[in-house]
Amino acid sequence: MKTYARTLVLVPVLVALAAGCGKVEEITVGGAKLGEADGTIEAPEGADVVVAEGSQTRVVVKSPNQGATALAIPVSGPLLDELMPKGSVRLAIDRDVPFVAAKPLLDYLYQRDGKAVALVTNTGLKRKLLAVELFPAGEKHEQATQVAAYANGKMCVNLPGVDRAKCSQGRLGNIDRATTRGIVREAYDAEDLTYAVVSVEPSLPWGDVVRAVDGARTCCGPDVAMRVELRERNPDEFHIPE
Repeated sequence: MKTYARTLVLVPVLVALAAGCGKVEEITVGGAKLGEADGTIEAPEGADVVVAEGSQTRVVVKSPNQGATALAIPVSGPLLDELMPKGSVRLAIDRDVPFVAAKPLLDYLYQRDGKAVALVTNTGLKRKLLAVELFPAGEKHEQATQVAAYANGKMCVNLPGVDRAKCSQGRLGNIDRATTRGIVREAYDAEDLTYAVVSVEPSLPWGDVVRAVDGARTCCGPDVAMRVELRERNPDEFHIPE
């Protein structure tokens, strides 16, 4: 059974680029391979908190003048509050890590800052370090267009209060950003809703979480400001495919 290392870093982490002739650049932060997004912002200044694959769950705190201190303690509760940098934080979450491994950090930042900032890279051959803002689902999330993302690459979209959904299966077993974008656009055209909630399975890889959120956020062109929120999918929820 895999576990995942959550690394709290108090100084900037070097960004490694691995590129060859005609190959896509690979951007990593603290060993985490970043997800890709189209609807991005410039990466803000801040301390990097890394969630990458590892053999143990560890907290590693680094400071400019000292070495690293590793503690084999889960990142949660009072410990998280004690070790988390007090200023701006940038999450560097490996794209293969499941959503459930990053959720404690997301929940902490949601409560503290009202949002979380996750580092990503852009699509295309020439890559750069960028970011996306993530928001928790609000109290009235049932009134939003619902986007469900499953660990097998299936995604479903339905309008609020409607059980019947339009679904699509990613051909390679991953969430397809373009298909998500197109189906959410259809929902927008039907109801003019500029509010969507993406519900993901706990085991969904982080790269697919980013694809689902990004597909919904970029559905409708630059003139439509789509509010997209993220939550863990309730296993009791269901969708009836059209």
